[in-house]
Amino acid sequence: MKSFLSVNVDMAKILIHPYSRRLLRQACLLLCSAVLLQSRAAWAAEPLRLSFCYDSAVTQLWLTHNGRGVLNRFLGIAQEKLNLRIQLDPLPWKRCLRDVSMGLRAGAVDGSYSEERAVYAYYPGTPQGKLDVNRRLRYGTYALYRVRGTDVDWDGKQFSNLNGPVVAQLGYSVIRDLSNLGVATDETPGTVDVVMRKLLAGRAQVAAVFSEEGDRLLKGPPYAGKIERMPIPLIEKPYFLLVNKAVYHTHPERIEQLWTTLAQLREALENQTAPKKKTGRP
Repeated sequence: MKSFLSVNVDMAKILIHPYSRRLLRQACLLLCSAVLLQSRAAWAAEPLRLSFCYDSAVTQLWLTHNGRGVLNRFLGIAQEKLNLRIQLDPLPWKRCLRDVSMGLRAGAVDGSYSEERAVYAYYPGTPQGKLDVNRRLRYGTYALYRVRGTDVDWDGKQFSNLNGPVVAQLGYSVIRDLSNLGVATDETPGTVDVVMRKLLAGRAQVAAVFSEEGDRLLKGPPYAGKIERMPIPLIEKPYFLLVNKAVYHTHPERIEQLWTTLAQLREALENQTAPKKKTGRP
């Protein structure tokens, strides 16, 4: 039996042979290629992580801090379907948009379209380059509220008997809508409740807030019987997931898939909740 040393010497002679060295190089290349392919497969399986923010002042059913809102559920379903890991954090709306503009957040959930936001963020678009309303998250309505018995009014085009600013939440697009009408505004940080308390205290004649949140507050104290909604809403507009442009350019297919999936989930929910037509003989 050969000693351990002689075995190693014989092996070294074999490896020194040119033919053996060529085989060794080929084997190393094959091994390295296999490792590289496995690594690429692992990278492909790694979920894409996206950090989104939303308005911390929301108190509506669409987005909730406990994760049970409609859009919370939509995002949860979409991330599993598309191999994403979505972090969703509440922030003051103005800060949320600022973080998206600076690239600190991948996007903002539940924002309406504005030219100012379109400078740094993309919205779902059509092949023709237009805003794709079909891939919205929802429609939202801004209603106008006044102290019961006051004569300030809105006819759908202009205000009458308005002698001061309209109070609205800080950073919301309705501020621009009111400014376009030539109406002065009082931008108030905080929730709809903060805005309505300012109205109730007589510090404003009119409040412009989301109808579903304003109507909810009117059902209980201290607003019930004291504040009323004007008959004609101020504006209805679509709301979207807006995405930082750099993030979109890095992952265009994944973002497009996310926009489409969220729209499909909304459509499915709308079909489930839509009134069913009666069939049969009259």
